Amino acid sequence: MSENAAPSLLGKIAGYTEILAKDPRSTIFVQLSEAYRQMGMLDDALEIASKGVRSLPSHAPGFTALGRIQAQRGARGEAVAAFEKAVELDRENLAALKGLASLKLQEGDREHARLLLLRVAAIKPDDAMVQKTLRHLAGASLAPPSLAVEAPQTKSRSSSPSDSCPKPGAPISTPTIAELYIKQGFPKRAMKVYRDLLDADPHNETIRRKLIDLKKSLDAAEKPGPREIPVADPSGSGHVPPSETSAPVQTTAPSKAYAEKLELWLTSIQKRREHVQ
Repeated sequence: MSENAAPSLLGKIAGYTEILAKDPRSTIFVQLSEAYRQMGMLDDALEIASKGVRSLPSHAPGFTALGRIQAQRGARGEAVAAFEKAVELDRENLAALKGLASLKLQEGDREHARLLLLRVAAIKPDDAMVQKTLRHLAGASLAPPSLAVEAPQTKSRSSSPSDSCPKPGAPISTPTIAELYIKQGFPKRAMKVYRDLLDADPHNETIRRKLIDLKKSLDAAEKPGPREIPVADPSGSGHVPPSETSAPVQTTAPSKAYAEKLELWLTSIQKRREHVQ
């Protein structure tokens, strides 16, 4: 993945997340899970796609997206099941048919793959890769070319090995990824990203400061300190005697108001993610 593609995908993720937070039944979950997949954030992609197909079980593109994710994770059985469901819902789903054909080729089931590709060719005769694969399959001694399962990537690609897509389970570590995790209610994941960045660049004081500030925020949320609680007027008149105001009560347990304020703060961190899940 090129350096230009990552910020573009992050921008899309932020936009798609906002839409899905407002409408949990939106079909935008397909684009969101695909963006996560292209970033190599397969756990997030799987979570979004799985939730989406449960919410919209008749949306074929959702199962296609789920199939791609499972295929990239190496879960072939789950990928086949997802692609087959997509084809069941839409018999002309080219992406799902090609995904199934690719998996069948990997399994060595050439005949099944050939039949699937013939269905693709009947729908889209000008697909050069499908025609090439069919020609190879026609020759028993020739190994078929690799048929791509994944969706088309962004235009800004680089042939350098360092720009290739991340391996499954190894998302890109960037400050923007960390900030995205924080916004979505995963501060501990953000801390891991910051630590990875700091390991790679121990002298980066900006990252070090962000890591320290985030840790302080988490510590403050988990271990609230003593808090002064004003003594209420038992008469209900609204006036507190001077002797009581001059000596506020100290306590190690948070008051109800403080607990409510803390709960609101934590809820605000996770609100967007909770809408998506």
